[in-house]
Amino acid sequence: MYTPAPQVPQGVITFGVITKGTTSASLPVEYSLSDQGSLQYSLDNVSWQIFTSPLTLTALVAATQYTVFAKAVNSAGDGAVYTFNFTTNAVLPPNNSNGQYSRGKVTVSNGSAVVTGISTQFLSAVQVADQFTVAGDGVLYDVASINSDTQITLSVPYQGSTASGVVYTIARYFTFPDNFPVLTQGDIETPTILTRTIRKVQQKFNEISTPIGGYMLIGDGVVVPAKWTLADGLNNTADLSSSAPTGTKYIMRVL
Repeated sequence: MYTPAPQVPQGVITFGVITKGTTSASLPVEYSLSDQGSLQYSLDNVSWQIFTSPLTLTALVAATQYTVFAKAVNSAGDGAVYTFNFTTNAVLPPNNSNGQYSRGKVTVSNGSAVVTGISTQFLSAVQVADQFTVAGDGVLYDVASINSDTQITLSVPYQGSTASGVVYTIARYFTFPDNFPVLTQGDIETPTILTRTIRKVQQKFNEISTPIGGYMLIGDGVVVPAKWTLADGLNNTADLSSSAPTGTKYIMRVL
């Protein structure tokens, strides 16, 4: 009886959708026939090892390109070698604990209030009224809503140039009750944040320097109506020059 000589594996290897992280990956592998004794792989063609699908790879290096070599093997020898290339994920910037959030990158469009994140986690890291800025843009925008992990909406449309994959930061911690951003070592875009803070401080001074209605009690109960501001201090002499002699002591009651 004639017995044909055994053949090396004749099937075809196909690769599925890889699931990868910074230091590991999982790759589904299918073989089209059943003439194999085993499936073997080599990472970067260094050494061959038996595996079953999915192929699990560990101890990888972040942001590094790898090539997987795979083949079917039986007693007659090795089948054809198939390859699959992939790159491990990069290590994301930290979810800053120094008052800012700047993980991943963002896409912004001129005239649109919607900011789209890339590898961001807005839902857990950002709140309404936090302050967003694109690196180098010089303008802060208040966050109006957090729509998803990868999308926020600003309180006004973005006025800068349309750009994709840009560095950004979101100021998240503020003083109470005036809501000035808290800056710490490692923060970025500090000139932009400080400029807005200084403007807010100036606005606060302007508010408390608005004239306040009141009256002066002078000498023997003579009442002189007056307007007073914190900028005037307690020497509003213009209101008193025609009503009291030089050196008269007076007090103010603010209404």
